[in-house]
Amino acid sequence: MSDMNKSQLKNRIIIGSANFTQNYGADSTKINSHEIKKILNLAKKNNIYKIDTAETYLKDKKIFKNINKKFKFSSKIIPNHKWTSLDFCQNNLEDHFKNLNTKKIDTLMLQIADQYMIASNKMSQISSLSAGYALDISSKIDVDFAGETTELAKGQILAQAGTAMLAQANAQGQGMLALIQS
Repeated sequence: MSDMNKSQLKNRIIIGSANFTQNYGADSTKINSHEIKKILNLAKKNNIYKIDTAETYLKDKKIFKNINKKFKFSSKIIPNHKWTSLDFCQNNLEDHFKNLNTKKIDTLMLQIADQYMIASNKMSQISSLSAGYALDISSKIDVDFAGETTELAKGQILAQAGTAMLAQANAQGQGMLALIQS
């Protein structure tokens, strides 16, 4: 591990804000506004200006209303099915920036794992349905093929039986004729 000075260490510290507006963390705590101010003031005093937040953490829209402009935000947004138009995306992002009292976000992460899982599950269901449908069609085709083959064999057997009966009848007639002629 390389030697890291105090300034480099401070540069790597990011203030998590999940429990600023909700019960969060190992002990499920919500920090009161007085404590939040103390945390942010201590961070400023130590030149720590990075805050990690998320759209879902901002239940109290006033939390960052009077924050120092030096703070830089990393934030997370969970897009939904409405995020298909450019206007909707721009409006939603502008609202998010307003809630953070900033015009700029250092890092914006889109949390799409849920949507990916939903899409992945839907694709699996469709694949399963498609495979089941193909198997059903295939088995019906197999059943139809087997039925047609059975009918063909039955027809051939009857035809052969008829031919054999005619041959026997002809042979008997020939035999009678031979008896009469002798």
